[in-house]
Amino acid sequence: LLSVPLITWLGSDSLPPDLFQEARHYLLGYAIGLPAITCMRILTAFMSLDSDRMRAFYSVVLMSAVNLIGDFLCISVFHSGLAGIAAVTSLSYYVGFADLLGHFRKHGIMLGITLKNLKWGDLWSVVKRGIPRGMLETAVLLHGIYINRILADISESALAGYSVQISLSFLTDAVIIGVAQAILVQGAMFFGEENREALGKLMRIAIQYEVTLVPVISLLCYLLAPFIAKLYLGTNFDAYALGINSVRWYAAALLFQGTNMLYAYYLQASGNLLYANLIYIVEWLVYTISIVSGFPHGSGAQVYRGISLAHVLTFVTIVIYLMVRNRHLRITMEDILALPKGFGFAKGDEVTAEIDSTKVNEANAKQIVVQVSEMVRSFARKKGIDERRANAASLAVEEMTSGIILKAFPETPGPNVLTVRAFTKNNELILLLRDDCDPLDPRKGLKMIKSDSPRPV
Repeated sequence: LLSVPLITWLGSDSLPPDLFQEARHYLLGYAIGLPAITCMRILTAFMSLDSDRMRAFYSVVLMSAVNLIGDFLCISVFHSGLAGIAAVTSLSYYVGFADLLGHFRKHGIMLGITLKNLKWGDLWSVVKRGIPRGMLETAVLLHGIYINRILADISESALAGYSVQISLSFLTDAVIIGVAQAILVQGAMFFGEENREALGKLMRIAIQYEVTLVPVISLLCYLLAPFIAKLYLGTNFDAYALGINSVRWYAAALLFQGTNMLYAYYLQASGNLLYANLIYIVEWLVYTISIVSGFPHGSGAQVYRGISLAHVLTFVTIVIYLMVRNRHLRITMEDILALPKGFGFAKGDEVTAEIDSTKVNEANAKQIVVQVSEMVRSFARKKGIDERRANAASLAVEEMTSGIILKAFPETPGPNVLTVRAFTKNNELILLLRDDCDPLDPRKGLKMIKSDSPRPV
């Protein structure tokens, strides 16, 4: 309904009428996909929690394939312009979203979709946690307005070259945001458990993904820049040359941009909302405006370079801040996590045991279960937990660990680890059991319970 004033506000008021209409058509086509885009962002993060992490990956691959093939057909076969490209983008998200919905047709899933337990009282907590993401979206929006207006004043070709970078970001962000979303969901869970070790492991894995996958994507974008530019801009020589330049500068800074987002999402998960917001504002507004404004706006290439440099400088700023904050040059995982004082538990306040499936056999399985169970009972009594609760905790650990060792370990291919963790807080004993085995199908478990089994009174 507000497409015309929105396009004007976004910096397209100085464009020729035909290009203004194209921009409006693109906005309309993209707006159709907003429900799917939102739902996909929400559901992707939950797939790994429900033991279906590869579905999110396959959905992104499927979405990317639809986007690439659709864009090629729109430009080379149907000549449908920006309206067609935007419609394809929306269609690709609906295809990816439909694939994610297939998760809920699987047997044995633990998560479901329902409005039954929706509480409006929780809305403020959701909004508060989501403020950094909102800050990111706002910063990116203002960033886009500023860059659009500068490039429109330079030339239509400069603006067209930048549009290729934006379109390409929808594909690359699928990987970058996917890793960051996993950090957001699982990091918040581990932070709530005050599990320092798990947070460190999660960050190490995320960084490994980042430095392994993103450089490959960057290299492909750099090498394929002529093809990508031609796909979106056709044979217009000026726009084509700027499109290649835009893609290559974007690829050069992609690793820095992804790392900045990864860390900002971690800060959001760990409750450091102020620092998460600062990263977004500094990266997308302060540095971008300062650098681009400092360049003579003779060509779009100088603006593209300024945008990439802002991402690099933000990364450098984060590194320098961590060095200054921790007063040493070498940055450790402890420095990166930046956990508050008193976070976690002292050595005497928690015990942990890891059971490796490769070291368990029929002869020692029972002994391992008894040892872990006794470890929890002894720890509880030592920390002043009464005998009744200590014994109940010991029995619970014995039942669950033996069930996993006897059922989950043999039925899951490859090595697996079961972690049993017990800790005390405010005179409460808390047990955490986590394994990486195949998920339990609750329906299968229910079938094992015979209807004539004796029931407790």
